[in-house]
Amino acid sequence: MRMRAWITGALALGVCVGASSVMAATKEEVAKALAAAEELRAPEFAPLHYEKAKALFKQAEEEAAKDPERAARTLDAAKLAAEKAAELAEQFARAFASLVEMRDKMQLVGADQYRPDLVARAEEQFRKVAEAFEDGEEAVARRNEKIASDLIKAAQVVAAREKFAAPLGRMIAAARKVKAREFAPKAFGRALAIKKKLDKLVKNDPERQAEAHALSEEGLAYAKRALGIGELGSRFAKTPAEVERWVDEEDARLALIAKMFGVGSFPPDADAEAIVKTIQSQLAALKESYEAEIADREQTIAQLQKQLAEMNERLAQYEGKAAELEKQFAEMELLRKKLRIKREAEAKIKQIGSLFAPEEAEVLLTPEADVILRMRGINFRSGSAVIPPAAYALLDRVLEVVRLFPDRKIRVEGHTDSVGSAEYNQKLSERRAEAVRDYLLKRLGDAAAPAIEAIGFGESRPIANNETAEGRRKNRRIDIVFVAPRVQAKTEGMQTGEEAARTREE
Repeated sequence: MRMRAWITGALALGVCVGASSVMAATKEEVAKALAAAEELRAPEFAPLHYEKAKALFKQAEEEAAKDPERAARTLDAAKLAAEKAAELAEQFARAFASLVEMRDKMQLVGADQYRPDLVARAEEQFRKVAEAFEDGEEAVARRNEKIASDLIKAAQVVAAREKFAAPLGRMIAAARKVKAREFAPKAFGRALAIKKKLDKLVKNDPERQAEAHALSEEGLAYAKRALGIGELGSRFAKTPAEVERWVDEEDARLALIAKMFGVGSFPPDADAEAIVKTIQSQLAALKESYEAEIADREQTIAQLQKQLAEMNERLAQYEGKAAELEKQFAEMELLRKKLRIKREAEAKIKQIGSLFAPEEAEVLLTPEADVILRMRGINFRSGSAVIPPAAYALLDRVLEVVRLFPDRKIRVEGHTDSVGSAEYNQKLSERRAEAVRDYLLKRLGDAAAPAIEAIGFGESRPIANNETAEGRRKNRRIDIVFVAPRVQAKTEGMQTGEEAARTREE
C-alpha cells in the first residue's frame, strides 16, 4: 500500500540525513510535531501515520544509549511521520467534514451508553475510511464513508431518542396520571404536539441535536406546567379545603414580593395588572439611582441651552460665540447619550455576571459600550463545529442576556488557535460561529429572534500566546458581542468661531 511505501521512504530519508552534516531533529522537536498532530486529531484522522510516528519516537528513545547515530536517524523519521500525520489529518477533516461532525455528535450525545455494539461497528468503519484516505485510496474511503454514515445514524437515533424524547415522554406520562388532560388541556395538548414533532425529527434527522434539544426543553416546560396544574386540580378535587390553603400560600408569596420592592403589601383584591404596575413603578424608582450622573449632565446641558438662548438674542454681534456654544452643546449632548448607553450596559453587566460561573463565561465592556460575552464553557473538538450537548444549558442562559438587550444587534465571533493552516482555521471559525448563531435563533424562535450575525476571524485575533497549550486553549473561543448603538454628533451646518469670523469679513 502507498502508506507503507511512504514510511519506507521516510526511513531511507532519515538514513541520508544521518549520513550528512544536516542537523538532525531533536526529541523536543519531535514531541512538538506529535503534539501538533494530536491537536489536529491525527490519532483519529490519520491513525497509521500517527501510530508510526509514536512508535519511531519510542524506538529512538530506546536506541539513544546504545547507538546515538541510529537514534538520530529514527528521530528524523519520527518527525517526518508526525508532520505527515498532521497534514493528512487536516486534509481528512476538510474532505470528510460531514462524517466527522456526524461521528462527533454520536459520541457527544453518549450513544455508546445505549447501543455500544452499533458504536463499535461505526468506529471500526470510520477508521477504515481514515486508513483508506491515508493510503490515497479516496474511492475506497468514499465507499466506506456511506457504510460508516448509516451505522452512525442508527446509533444517533437510539441515543437522541433516549436523551431528548424519552424525558419528555416520561413527563407527559406523569402528567397524564394526574388528569392533566382534564385540568390543563392547553399545556398538555401543546406538550403532546411537541412530542410528536420531536419523535419525527429524531427518527428522520437525528443529527439535528440542537433542534432536538430545543424541542425537548420546550415540550418539558409545557408538560411540567400541565403536571403542576394536574396535581393541583387532583388535590382540590380530592380535598376541597386545599383551595383555601393554596390561596393563603399565594398571598404569602405576593406579600414577600411586595416586601422586596418596598411597597408594604398588595391589596387582597389586587389583580395581576395592578400588581405588575406597582412593581414597574418601583423598578422605575430604582432605575433613577443609576441616572444621577446623567442628570448632572442634563443640568449642564440645560444651562448651556439657556446661555445659547441668551447668545441668540445678540447673534449679530456674537455669531462666532454662538457657533462655538452650539458645538459645545452638541458635544455635551453626544457625551450624555454615550454616557447613558454605557451606564445602562454597566448596570446590566452585573446581572449577566450572576448568570455564569467564571469558568463558563467572561463579561467584558468595550470603550464603545459593546458588551462581549466570552464563552469559556463551549469546548469544540478540534476540526469540528459541533456544539457539545453539555454546552446547551450554557447557551440557554445566553438567551437571557439576549433579552436584556432587545435593541442591540448581536454578532457571534468564532476564533481559533494557530495550529493548522490559516485557510483551514478561517473556515473552521466561520462554521463554529454559524453553529452558535443557528442554535440561538432556534431557541429564540422566529417571532423573538433579533438580528444575529455570524463571523469567523480564524487565527487572526489571538488573546494569548499560541506557543503554549494554555494560550491556544484561550484562543479557541466564541465571543458573543452585543453591539451598542453608535451615537454621532449632529454638527452639519455648524461653524467654529474662526469660520464665523471669516464669513463676516467676506
